[in-house]
Amino acid sequence: MPEFVITQSERDLDVLKDIQEFFDCGKLFINKRYDNHKYNLYRFCVRKRSDLTNVIIPFFNQYPLLTKKKS
Repeated sequence: MPEFVITQSERDLDVLKDIQEFFDCGKLFINKRYDNHKYNLYRFCVRKRSDLTNVIIPFFNQYPLLTKKKS
């Protein structure tokens, strides 16, 4: 199943909420940490094919990531 995921520390949960609000799709999930890390991880995940096709992919086609590989 295709999916788009962004993972952040619990400290940056507000950023993931802003991203979810911006795209108006997807869900937030918690990945509880059971090791020596202080903060849990959260994931913004889009799995719905129509959201991927109509929202996520067009956004990144219009605004490609600026990476060293693209330079």
